[in-house]
Amino acid sequence: MVKPNLSISNTNTYLYINLDYKYAIFMNEEAFNTTLARLFIRPEEPYEVVYSDGGVVKILKLKHPNVKVEKDGEKVILRFENATGTGVGIWGF
Repeated sequence: MVKPNLSISNTNTYLYINLDYKYAIFMNEEAFNTTLARLFIRPEEPYEVVYSDGGVVKILKLKHPNVKVEKDGEKVILRFENATGTGVGIWGF
């Protein structure tokens, strides 16, 4: 084992390595705290992995107790139960 002789850094950088999917993400603290980074690192909650090619491609489904996603032909319908609030936002990456 070789131990590199490096000084301590205060740059708040993160290196996430996923050996199962064979990819690595090197990011700063701001990027680490984004929704997209969290999807790569911990897709368990509140998302469910629907498809994975065993590589980088993953399709995730949002699991929400008050929202049911249905498909009707070419339409995707969001059904809400006990909905509160003033609006709905849908984002994609």
